[in-house]
Amino acid sequence: MRVMEATAGQQLDTAVSAGLPMGLYRLQTVAEQPIHLPGFAGATLRGALGHALRELSCMTGMASCEGCPLLRSCRYPALFEPKALGTASPGHPTPPPPYILRSPVTRPHTLRPGAQFQFEMAVFGLSPADVELLVRAWQRALYKGLGTRRGRARLVSVQHYQGQRWNEVWQEAHSEWSPHLARLLQPAGVPDDLSTLTLRFMSPVRLQHRGRLCHPEQVTPPILLAALVRRLKLVAGAAMRPAPPTSDGLALSTEMRLYRWERQSSRQGRAIRLDGLVGDIHLTGDALKAWWPWLWLGQFTHLGKNVSHGLGQYQLVHGGEAGSPV
Repeated sequence: MRVMEATAGQQLDTAVSAGLPMGLYRLQTVAEQPIHLPGFAGATLRGALGHALRELSCMTGMASCEGCPLLRSCRYPALFEPKALGTASPGHPTPPPPYILRSPVTRPHTLRPGAQFQFEMAVFGLSPADVELLVRAWQRALYKGLGTRRGRARLVSVQHYQGQRWNEVWQEAHSEWSPHLARLLQPAGVPDDLSTLTLRFMSPVRLQHRGRLCHPEQVTPPILLAALVRRLKLVAGAAMRPAPPTSDGLALSTEMRLYRWERQSSRQGRAIRLDGLVGDIHLTGDALKAWWPWLWLGQFTHLGKNVSHGLGQYQLVHGGEAGSPV
């Protein structure tokens, strides 16, 4: 067994993307009160971040971004709610939020006071000032509390992933950032004996075909890989290169099940269904070598619908035993 790790090598812009500054950060927190987290906690974390970011960024106090005279200069819509900017047009969809949350919590879990909890945030094309603003928002979000009972926590450190190491770039005790290059390094070359590859989904993936959610038996190589390419193009835009390879010659089998899941939207005041598939997708065929850079990068961008809630997170496994992609 070999887990497909993110090892030092050529930069992304020499393989799949030409100009996609992408940083991966690990946020280490400590609970100060009991925190009750639901399964697949990405949506809970995202909601807390959004409230805190709006409080830090909004200068008018308006109830909605719609009609705000400072909309274009405010960082909140650009970082959290790009749809509010109204930049979509035929053939040019609204860009997604420039971040992804990666949470290790897959089942309901309670953190006791003093317990440590970490999660990861991948950011795409953000300036150092934007990353620092997001971290300040995380400090505020944790202080205001997470989960249904608003258990308080604090942010103690931030690490940045580069090569095969996590390097600390921020500490609670100092509050100063260490200079670093927000660029993810992609493995050089292709792993040996890449005739089979497994995508192990750590959170539900919402794949759609003709506007309907796919069930396990409906997933095919074209549907899966089209969702991957679509996601990467949304993140990178015109920077994507080269053209994606063909899926001809690839065989696909699944060990997946439909996971029925919903999240509570405090803004909409209702539960929102986000059913998706969990489990493994196995790919076989010589074309895997051409798809390797795309599939590797997709671990950090996720794929499918509702990825900003932490859905569609997977890791690549070569052999059959799980492990971390980084």
